[in-house]
Amino acid sequence: MSALPARSKAAILRVADTFTVSGNTRIGWFRICSYGRALLYATPTEVDTYPRPLRLLTVPHDDVTAVGDTVSWNGLTLTVKKAVDIRLRNESVARLLVIA
Repeated sequence: MSALPARSKAAILRVADTFTVSGNTRIGWFRICSYGRALLYATPTEVDTYPRPLRLLTVPHDDVTAVGDTVSWNGLTLTVKKAVDIRLRNESVARLLVIA
């Protein structure tokens, strides 16, 4: 691993909350996702079927959370709808999950 993924992971750790997936504790940065932003990752038909509010969860590049996984966070149970690798200079530096 080069310095880019390591720096990205350190940045996520500074603002991260903990959450669980299948009983395993993980870390990520949660935020609300607008309808327009969700359209960057899914079709309008898909986004229209997702429960609101949508959330974005940024996790380190080595996180194995996948589409369909159930995320438990802050008393909420959310499902991963989309997963996208964030790449910089041909390296995966983080993963962005659309959850609802």
